[in-house]
Amino acid sequence: MKWIVGKLEAGDHIRVKRDFYYHHGVFVGDGVVHFTAENDDGVNGNPEDIIVRKTSLDFFANNGNIEKLQLSFFEKRYKRNIKEILKLANGAIGNSGYDFIHNNCEDFANKCCYKRTMTSQILDIKKKI
Repeated sequence: MKWIVGKLEAGDHIRVKRDFYYHHGVFVGDGVVHFTAENDDGVNGNPEDIIVRKTSLDFFANNGNIEKLQLSFFEKRYKRNIKEILKLANGAIGNSGYDFIHNNCEDFANKCCYKRTMTSQILDIKKKI
C-alpha cells in the first residue's frame, strides 16, 4: 500500500498532513466523513467536541495536500465495496467516542473502508518507543 495524490473517488480512504500527524477521512463524493470538531480537527481541544461529521473537501484539507490510499492487488481483497463504505461512513455521522489512541480518525476510516486494519500511525509510533 502507498499514499498517492490523485483523482478522488467515492469510497477512498484519504489523509492530509498536519503538524505532527496525518488526519484521515472517507471521501463520499460530495464531501468527507471524518472525526472532527466543529471548526477544526480538534486534537488539541476537548475530545468530547470531536464527533463524526461530514464536511467539505476544503475544510478537511485545511490548505494541505490530500492523498488517497492506493492498495496493492493483494490488499484490494480487504477493501469493502463502495456501497458498504458509503453506508458505514454516512451512517456514522453524529457518532462520538473519539480517542486519540484507541478510536481516532484513522481507525474510523479503516473501519469504514476495510474488512481489517490496513495501516496505523499510532502503531508505528508505539513500535519506535
